[in-house]
Amino acid sequence: IIRVMESGTINDDRKGAHLQMHASFVCALFHSGHLFEQESTGLTKHLSRMLNQYAAQNVQTKKYELIYQAGTEGGEAYYENFTHLFQALRPFIQKWGCAPEEYETIYNQALDEIRQASFCATWEFVCAWGVKRSSPSMVQPA
Repeated sequence: IIRVMESGTINDDRKGAHLQMHASFVCALFHSGHLFEQESTGLTKHLSRMLNQYAAQNVQTKKYELIYQAGTEGGEAYYENFTHLFQALRPFIQKWGCAPEEYETIYNQALDEIRQASFCATWEFVCAWGVKRSSPSMVQPA
């Protein structure tokens, strides 16, 4: 059995600075050749097709979600990760021409959004698995 787990990006309902930061990261991933399309689904919508095409048969998928809500341990961990991640990603996002002009301002607005009591973000993962196909070189003669 071949199993692959891949994540999309974070989503929240408010469509503010928090999502603008993630959109700049998706833009940089796309322009650097790490994504097929400039979409927040990342590679997740392509997993089944790719496994079928290159390695496996009887491919199945299952979605999982992590929820980060303000005021919870997970929400606090998300805030800490976001704080460091988007400072570390800044040169990468800038290199690919995807950084907003007011990067620092938007970054700080995003941190404020994450701290709001109503903040809730969802991170979607997709697991795809299938049975490995035998290649012609692996088939034993009868």
